Amino acid sequence: MLGACAYDVAIDETLDLRPGWLRVQPDGSGILELSAWLGEHDLGLSRRAALSAFRHHVGLDEDDAAVPLFAERAWRFVADSDAGRPVTLTLGSKEWPLGVTNDDGVASAAWTIPSASVAALLAAPQISTLPPRASQPWPSAALVITPASGIAVITDLDDTIKQTNVLEKTKLMHRVFCEPWTSVPGMAQVLRTWSASGASLHVVSGSPWPLYPALANWWHEQDLPAATWDLRQARMGDGSILSLRDPPEAHKLAAIAALLGALPRHHFVLIGDTGERDPEIYAAIYHAQPARVLRILLHAVRGETRSDERLRNALAGIPDDPVQLVPLQP
Repeated sequence: MLGACAYDVAIDETLDLRPGWLRVQPDGSGILELSAWLGEHDLGLSRRAALSAFRHHVGLDEDDAAVPLFAERAWRFVADSDAGRPVTLTLGSKEWPLGVTNDDGVASAAWTIPSASVAALLAAPQISTLPPRASQPWPSAALVITPASGIAVITDLDDTIKQTNVLEKTKLMHRVFCEPWTSVPGMAQVLRTWSASGASLHVVSGSPWPLYPALANWWHEQDLPAATWDLRQARMGDGSILSLRDPPEAHKLAAIAALLGALPRHHFVLIGDTGERDPEIYAAIYHAQPARVLRILLHAVRGETRSDERLRNALAGIPDDPVQLVPLQP
């Protein structure tokens, strides 16, 4: 079980737990990675002004800001991240010190653990939370366990699992911050089926980390299996908010390459969509390590087929068998 051991967390602070990841090694040992974010949940006058500046930056108006979902999803973008604070997580029967938070408010650590410790964690891998306190509940987090070999599913999020309609730029931010999210029909079952077959799940998305708690809640509401997450940093205070306007290609390529390196005995299923650059990204991964990519599943957001010029060029040199367009079937 994964929980938090609070270190002098003030009433106006929030500790967000991110998914833990245990990678079992061929000799039975494991590599355990844990992380968390600590920040101030303070909507005083200065923070409200920052939230208004953020609203303006993403192109939303005052009516949008009045929607309750906006403040719920946006406040972490303007929050003060607490640097230099020690964080300890509890997992199983042990406490795991992550060290101190960095300038972004993130504390993270990795350990190589013996087989006996791996066996203990395998017995209790599910989500756990601390009991709620009066002001707010502690967030939950999953421990994702990946065996030494097998199949790993890497999936995009927007317009692959969650309907975002990224191509409609004028409405994009309103959908992200002000509207209830909906799923792409059939995709939740696709991921459940892969997970039930023993595959581990890994979300690699251009979405920003400040949205993670809302995304994680939505993921849980869809009854989706536990997954690792790799998102982009984006905050107002350090200027990284500008990255929201950058194409996510570089981030995704680096994150997927890191996953392939971390799981050298795995084969991969790559799930994405045709809205942005997933076909080109996945094709690059396939050409780099073709023997390790079992399938490329693409949600054709415009109803494309592989014979369309863009997909014909993007997927050139890849046989028909590994590539599948909508409807997606595991």
